[in-house]
Amino acid sequence: MQISASTSAFLGLLLLPFGSVDARHGHSPASHDLVRRGLDASRDYPGFDALKTLFIFGDSLSDTGFSRSDGPLPSSESPLGHPAFPGATTAWGVNWVGALVKNYKVNLVAWNFAKAGAVVDKALSRVPRPDFSEQLAVVKKDCTGVGSSVEWAKNDTLFLSMFGQNDLTVQLIEGFDTLTSAPTVLQFEENVLAMTVKIMDQYMSNWLDLYKLGTRNFVAITPIQFEAIPDQLERVQKLTNLHGNSTGDAFLATLGRIAADFNAQLKKRTTAFQESYPGSTVFYVDAASAMRDVIAHPDVYGYKKTDTFCLAYRRFCWMNYKLIGPNFPEPPAALKATCHGLGVPEILWLDDWHPTSRFHLHLADKLHGILSL
Repeated sequence: MQISASTSAFLGLLLLPFGSVDARHGHSPASHDLVRRGLDASRDYPGFDALKTLFIFGDSLSDTGFSRSDGPLPSSESPLGHPAFPGATTAWGVNWVGALVKNYKVNLVAWNFAKAGAVVDKALSRVPRPDFSEQLAVVKKDCTGVGSSVEWAKNDTLFLSMFGQNDLTVQLIEGFDTLTSAPTVLQFEENVLAMTVKIMDQYMSNWLDLYKLGTRNFVAITPIQFEAIPDQLERVQKLTNLHGNSTGDAFLATLGRIAADFNAQLKKRTTAFQESYPGSTVFYVDAASAMRDVIAHPDVYGYKKTDTFCLAYRRFCWMNYKLIGPNFPEPPAALKATCHGLGVPEILWLDDWHPTSRFHLHLADKLHGILSL
């Protein structure tokens, strides 16, 4: 499969215990969406209103462009640090991270290490890209121990991770040329399911590293509805054009199954993690179901178009990507006429991969409800 230069460039964007876990880190001397909260008093989740700090890991859906070296660090005055709220996002406005820190309580800050293009384990991909372990390494270096940039404790801090969209997409890119018939699609599906096991092994290994650092409160957020992403639907259409309806139909079904398996594996592993590590509290949040809610009831969420994006808005977004935070410029009025007369906030998809801000507000609201149980 030939990947366009713009697609390639955009995709390229996309241990040991430390001291006492009761100490404040950085200042010590040396089945539903909820997996399980538990009533065990030894657990350290204080409820959402008592949280002070969020640590975020993930890809472009979570990225706010945070840079430790270019400006102020997260604080009550600037909850996302630099760039200023809502940061540089792929939502053309506030994303779920910004909404979570701003809309429900005061004095909550987010240290956001999510980076566009990130996967759980770059060793499982032939394309170099940032991964979860690299994001975790920054936390170990800069956010623990003497001289830490942030003060946090196990009972007022929440660690949230949202990976998977790139992990699955990378496999589609690398295996696309082999998909020439329904049987080859099914073989590809088997390969992806096997790879998901390896991805989950590394995912939970990183969580274990966090646990050893003193983390006790975890949130695992699934990818959004994978088979609804315009980029994937374009692949379905391409396969249909090249190899017929049976191949395209088989591929669409495979997209749904590999995504469902990824989410089921994530839920299974996170449930087992809490059962294995004393004092941990784990939340599982199904972002795919949040996306299905929006697509099924677009009027409730202020959307008028949910099937694809507007090419003119996508181009405008990419041209202005480095300039969009903290103020997201209004596209020229002439563009609106080419986009069915709709504004950016009325279209679910900003581009081939990313939903616009109203979806993120819905996801943040879902998160807040779960974290407040």
